[in-house]
Amino acid sequence: MIGPQAFYAPTPIMLTANGGSFTGGDVRIAIQYLLPTAPAA
Repeated sequence: MIGPQAFYAPTPIMLTANGGSFTGGDVRIAIQYLLPTAPAA
């Protein structure tokens, strides 16, 4: 069995403040995806 595998690539994302403004700092986003499938008969 092969364990989980992760791929990392810098991707530009535009974020906007809703009702305020960003004053500084960093934002990190993680996306997880699971697609369970039934075995073929």
